[in-house]
Amino acid sequence: MRSVAERLRQHLHLHRLSDAMLLLSVEDELTRQAYMNITAFLASTGRTAADVVSELRAAVKSETGLTVSAGIGPTKLVAKIAADINKPNGQCEVPDDRDGVMAFMRPLPIRKIYGVGRVTERWLDALEVRTVGDIWDKRGTLALVYGPNGFNHLLGAYLGIGSSHVEPGRREDRKSVGCEETFATIFRYTDLEAQLQAIANNLAGDLEVRA
Repeated sequence: MRSVAERLRQHLHLHRLSDAMLLLSVEDELTRQAYMNITAFLASTGRTAADVVSELRAAVKSETGLTVSAGIGPTKLVAKIAADINKPNGQCEVPDDRDGVMAFMRPLPIRKIYGVGRVTERWLDALEVRTVGDIWDKRGTLALVYGPNGFNHLLGAYLGIGSSHVEPGRREDRKSVGCEETFATIFRYTDLEAQLQAIANNLAGDLEVRA
């Protein structure tokens, strides 16, 4: 079965949304994430991000049957966290201003920060850092314990600082293209041959989209 990211890419292609309007970048195929920068599109159409994202989610659901959760924010870091808020089929928008980002980030559990796993979470808990807002309150201690690199990472997360640069994946970056399906036990050769033909047709359709 193709990932959500693959289906999103096909949807954007079929609707002739050029890179100038929507930029799609598959950051992590395993967790099925896709980032889009629609800033220029919003500026040229006067539409809101919430309306555009809602329409895209509805179109993907209609055409593929897949639900999509979405996060809207000024950086990829904020958008990624926001996308988890209303899973599995909703969206969350964080205001594109300092106060809005800070209000969103402060109450979040510290585990929401990328790179903070169970071990780091226990260390931070011992320092009474349990929410993102605690990073600022304990900044002196954290700077001493974690050093400049670790502290800057935590402080950047507290401020919602992150990259907003998105590029569409390049064809040459993909080493292989495939598709898969899980079946119940198939006993007859003719049934197996029919399923193989269906998978081959599906793969051929993907290749046409990428051409």
